Amino acid sequence: MSAVLEHRPDFLPLSALLTIGAHHEEAVIGALEREGIRQSVEVIVDGGAIKESFSKDIGADRRDADAQGGVGLARSMLCS
Repeated sequence: MSAVLEHRPDFLPLSALLTIGAHHEEAVIGALEREGIRQSVEVIVDGGAIKESFSKDIGADRRDADAQGGVGLARSMLCS
């Protein structure tokens, strides 16, 4: 969280290969909300453990099925 506060990125990609990691993504989004910066950081989640319904439930902005797709989403955001 300190790096997000210091650098104020436009987006934050998070990846989880296992379901246990997916709940950490939810915790990060909660921390962004508590810091009052959630609206200024677009959250991308990806990985085999991340289902579309889960990404919506935790409040992620974008989702892809794997890390490569998440990188593609990040690149498209940089180019737009």
